Amino acid sequence: MFELTISTALADSEYISNFYNKFKDEIKRNSCLIEKINHFNRSYVTFAIKKELKDYFIAKILDEIVYIIIDRYKTKFFEEQLNTDNQNVLFQSFLKSISIFDSDIDRDCIVKNIEFSGHILIDSLYHFKLRDLRNRWQKTIDMILLNGVHKQNSSMIDIMKYLTTMSENTVQNAEVEFIDKNLKIKFFEKIKNFKNDFSGLSNFLTEMIELNPARIVIKNSDGTGEEVVSMLCKIFHNKIVF
Repeated sequence: MFELTISTALADSEYISNFYNKFKDEIKRNSCLIEKINHFNRSYVTFAIKKELKDYFIAKILDEIVYIIIDRYKTKFFEEQLNTDNQNVLFQSFLKSISIFDSDIDRDCIVKNIEFSGHILIDSLYHFKLRDLRNRWQKTIDMILLNGVHKQNSSMIDIMKYLTTMSENTVQNAEVEFIDKNLKIKFFEKIKNFKNDFSGLSNFLTEMIELNPARIVIKNSDGTGEEVVSMLCKIFHNKIVF
């Protein structure tokens, strides 16, 4: 059996829980083992995988580690460096959008610095081995600070518009529907729901930028989502269909 442990500081235990929940059913179906524990100030998930399935599961585990570093550490790095009191939905969406941009390059750097043996401490990996990655992120921060982009709504929208223009369309069509003032995205056979609150709207806009649909159909826009529709139109302009 191939054995591997992934751990984080206890403050980030939600990521270990996500690891466990994401893999537990498939691991058990393949007669492999997975265990999650919290011990002192750390959270752990341990895998015992059949050798013939090692490469398959390592690829999936790697994707999850990359996600944690980008979602947790990169977003926090950008937020701390920008050091702004701007906490509106647009800024949070902008922050998440620039964090997920260039994630393929981030992934290459992370992969080069991971050794899949024994125990991977994600926080130690980030702090001690990914200095080059942080230096590259800092260059993005320096450009934002130099131009004051994060302090101007129009500039943040222009950047998000640029990101969608430069990125590939992950899906061809997405339907956005307003239901009881909440939001629903339908793409392929998937449906995602978002609450009409600060976190929900921020996650919704970020999801749309990450999906970057070639065509966005807006339904039931009866005025309850006027602000959201306005931002979508500014970011995606000619992709919007009512």
